[in-house]
Amino acid sequence: MVALGKDDFDSGYDIKSVTMDTKFSETISPLKLIDFEVDSCVLLIDEIYGILDARRSQGVNGDMSYFFFQCGKRDVKVVCTAQLIRTVDIRVVELVSELIEAKKIINPDKSVKEFVYRVTNGYETQEITISARNAEKYIYPLYNHKQIIMPLYISGKDICEWGDVLSIFKESPTKKSFEAEIKLLNPYVTGNMVSSCYDLLKADRPDRAKRVLNL
Repeated sequence: MVALGKDDFDSGYDIKSVTMDTKFSETISPLKLIDFEVDSCVLLIDEIYGILDARRSQGVNGDMSYFFFQCGKRDVKVVCTAQLIRTVDIRVVELVSELIEAKKIINPDKSVKEFVYRVTNGYETQEITISARNAEKYIYPLYNHKQIIMPLYISGKDICEWGDVLSIFKESPTKKSFEAEIKLLNPYVTGNMVSSCYDLLKADRPDRAKRVLNL
């Protein structure tokens, strides 16, 4: 997806990205999609099920789906990735311009030999195979290496300070309430990250807990 986005960038398109950070795109908050503040661009969304989970039909999914129904009128080409298509809200799968699934081919020594990408654009599906060496040489340098996947970081700044997280932890009687409060700060942060943070704070390991949230 990043390589395809770079091709579009080189062709003169404005590139925006959600939940990821590259050296040629503007990283934006998913909330800009709900507020219809995105138009005339190529939009890259990594792990799209993070904002359009197939298991949810209301709330953020419903609000977000309106954008995808209108993206053609707003001149937005959407390119996104998912580990499995079935993890993505079915209402928007056919609305995105390109959906990319990927799998790794592993060497006997457990290192990555190559990546096989399955690219679906609504009309056809094609497979693209890239060696791990070529991915490292040509694609990895396109990423901003400070990128944070599913972050407590959006649009170039931290949403909350670590002190805020500690305060929420001290005031939360249960893990469930802690998770709920953190997700109010960012509804797109993964449950595993928040749960791990809580467990590490309970175990009096704040440094590890902080790293889990990429703060």
